Amino acid sequence: KQRIKALQRRIKVQERKQRTRELIQLGGLVEIAALREIDKGALLGLLLHSKQLLEDVETYRELKRLGDFELQRRAKKRREKAKG
Repeated sequence: KQRIKALQRRIKVQERKQRTRELIQLGGLVEIAALREIDKGALLGLLLHSKQLLEDVETYRELKRLGDFELQRRAKKRREKAKG
């Protein structure tokens, strides 16, 4: 029983760490989009509205393309900076 409880605790810790990592990544996306300073209610409203927009496949594809491009651009910039 103790081993099972210890395993369950480890699983909960791993799940909590993964959730924390995902939330930090989402916060980073808010920062990249320069949305950190807007009112939290407005940000939530924007996200809720965006969720509806993403139901359209073409809109989803275009927004994904735009986001992927920005993430790739930033990754390239980091790699170039690391090279010196």
